[in-house]
Amino acid sequence: AGTEYALMTIPVLNGSDLFEIVNDTWTGDIANNGDYYISLNGSDQTGMIYSISTGVEMGDPDLEAFHVQPNPASDRVVVNYLADPDVEQVVEVVDATGRSILRQVVARANGEARMELDLRTVQAGAYHVVLRGGQRVITRKLVVQ
Repeated sequence: AGTEYALMTIPVLNGSDLFEIVNDTWTGDIANNGDYYISLNGSDQTGMIYSISTGVEMGDPDLEAFHVQPNPASDRVVVNYLADPDVEQVVEVVDATGRSILRQVVARANGEARMELDLRTVQAGAYHVVLRGGQRVITRKLVVQ
């Protein structure tokens, strides 16, 4: 097949084997398999080549949009989220015992939105910022200094 080039090596957890993503003249020919193949421990084996379709899946837009910044914070944080005009949403700051320290109802809107939380009365420590709405609950960690 010619010269083989290792493009990436991935160690196998709890083992001594390596996965390698390789390219050579055979895999580079579009008539064969298009581009690359994966080799276990770099050993050539004759046998079957399996075709597996791969794809890209988009992440959950609610999870992607929910951010708390700055973190760590001292006096205030800005919470970014996706607002839903049909669902009442609430943002809470919750301590380690699950007790709600701050609670604010989110204005009903459509799309990306932001709100500011005043942390001046919150003691230093580790908290969770929780966005609740409908059946959804999304959480982010927050450190208050």
